[in-house]
Amino acid sequence: MARAKVFCSALLEDEFVDRIAANAQRVICIDLGGTNFKAGVVSESGCILHRIQEPTPAQKRPETVLAVIGKMIEELENVSNPCGREQKQGVSIGVPGIVDRSTGEVTNCFNVFGHNNQRVSLKRDLESLTGRTIRIDKDLNLAALGEHWMGAGKGYCDILCTFVGTGIGSGLILDNQIYRGALGAAGEIGHLTMQNDGPKCGCGNTGCLEQFASGPAILRCMLEEMSKRAHSTLAQAGSAVSNRELTTKGVFDLARQGDESAVKVIDKACSHLGIGLANVLTLLNPALVIIGGGVGRQFDIIIGRIWTEIRRRCRPSMAAAVKIVPSVLWDDAALLGGARYYFQEA
Repeated sequence: MARAKVFCSALLEDEFVDRIAANAQRVICIDLGGTNFKAGVVSESGCILHRIQEPTPAQKRPETVLAVIGKMIEELENVSNPCGREQKQGVSIGVPGIVDRSTGEVTNCFNVFGHNNQRVSLKRDLESLTGRTIRIDKDLNLAALGEHWMGAGKGYCDILCTFVGTGIGSGLILDNQIYRGALGAAGEIGHLTMQNDGPKCGCGNTGCLEQFASGPAILRCMLEEMSKRAHSTLAQAGSAVSNRELTTKGVFDLARQGDESAVKVIDKACSHLGIGLANVLTLLNPALVIIGGGVGRQFDIIIGRIWTEIRRRCRPSMAAAVKIVPSVLWDDAALLGGARYYFQEA
């Protein structure tokens, strides 16, 4: 396997990386996303020594998902331990659902396990499968912890970390601590109700923010606009881009080119996102909002539209007090936060 890029505060030579891998405490960290499972071996100092990625299983049965996770753990153990020494590395996992940290059971993880109310004994089953200590938390809690430790949130006490991608989720750092809520479900901004008779959401509700501003929602709305608007850039271009080839990023690319339909769709999505953020800012008054995820990577396009809604709906003093920035760590946020969480709990 080719050596993966190392994320660290300084560029590390291969020999130094090998020495860290051999001697430093480290943990296998996995971020379970609705599109991909990302995983890496992370040192206690925050260096990602190896990384791999697998597509999220199309078959969302727990046994299928567990098999993929187990395979990833085994692969990372082998690649980080080429000499074959017995090293039962611990594992930290970020899950896009509600996590009962006392039992390690996961619910409402429909983007990974499919069923909304199914309880999956992820910790117990993985510990039985791998023989390793498993620690589990909500993925956005770990992302917020990672940004607070090594990213855009360094030096801030109160942070809202929102990732907008396949779904929309948030992690909260309040008074320098992760805020999880009574059930571990705090920060589910993607499931704020934006419209009482809106589209059905995988969570079981209707009209959730996730159905208006996530990557799939933006793509769905664009395809609907394309079917109605014969004068869009895509229609004029003929076969340049087909409906099947279009992606969420493609919608943003079209907006940059001035496509009327794309601009309309993104304006509407960002309006909903701005309203959702304004509600959270009014409730919690964080000093910093970090936006990540695939949609968050289009920060230069979305930020002005988001600010329009926040300034319209929040008190002026509150809007003036908050700073909104893009993620620094992006896909690595939950991996680094997972390592931080694991070693803090050790």
